[in-house]
Amino acid sequence: MAITKTQKKELSIIQNHIYEARQYLDGFREKFILDYMKEELIDDAIYQLENIENQIDEEFQLLKEEA
Repeated sequence: MAITKTQKKELSIIQNHIYEARQYLDGFREKFILDYMKEELIDDAIYQLENIENQIDEEFQLLKEEA
């Protein structure tokens, strides 16, 4: 299933937002988190966002190959 240029652009915007969210969480952790348990929670969220980015990238590559 091929995607349109508009969908490709929207996907790129989504990827940028996910990346920015990871950066904000990382910055927040660096500045404000002192409790180990809370730092671990932020690390888990960053990891999950990174996984989402990777899944989108993988799916996007599959869609690109099918086109």
